[in-house]
Amino acid sequence: MQPRNTLILMVFIFFATACTVVPGSHMKRSLLWFDETPPEYKPASLDIQYIPINTTVVSHLAEAVPPAATQNDKLQHALNNYEYRIGPGDVLTIIVWEHPEITIPAGSFRSAAEGGNEVKTDGTIFYPYAGKMHVEGLTTSEVKDLVASKLAAVIRRPQVDVRVADYRSQRVYVTGSVVKSGVVPITSTPLTLIDAIEASGGLTD
Repeated sequence: MQPRNTLILMVFIFFATACTVVPGSHMKRSLLWFDETPPEYKPASLDIQYIPINTTVVSHLAEAVPPAATQNDKLQHALNNYEYRIGPGDVLTIIVWEHPEITIPAGSFRSAAEGGNEVKTDGTIFYPYAGKMHVEGLTTSEVKDLVASKLAAVIRRPQVDVRVADYRSQRVYVTGSVVKSGVVPITSTPLTLIDAIEASGGLTD
């Protein structure tokens, strides 16, 4: 045998015998999955309550859910058709266009409420050339038509504008379990119970 072939044979024998000498270099047959049947899987024991989903369960869940809020048609109708009615104590601003001589100006040192026409306790106001007029229970549009009809005798086709400068006749007293008790005025903007409570800072705990 030639020396080269002898050397190759010795190297082969060395590596072949090393696999059996080095510890941990071989696998146990018990660890090969294809040699033995795997053990039966056993899940961990848990306390689980199974509830079948059937019509009874669904009906109970439906009862537990609060019903959806429905629109109050009567309240919505009242809000859509709300009109403020003038009462004693309210202050009106009456403007007759192109006739500043009978229109009381607010001025730089006087607010519209201070320079307006206050509704007396008997529900009347006085305006130049129109005289004394009963305005309690009327809207601003109705007062505008009333003033225009009165002034038509002295002014040709008068252009009149009427506004509430200060709301004083009607109010709501809010007290109890709210953040801040007080008075909420009733104005040309419709006021609901929820609005009055929110204007008082909302409910307390």
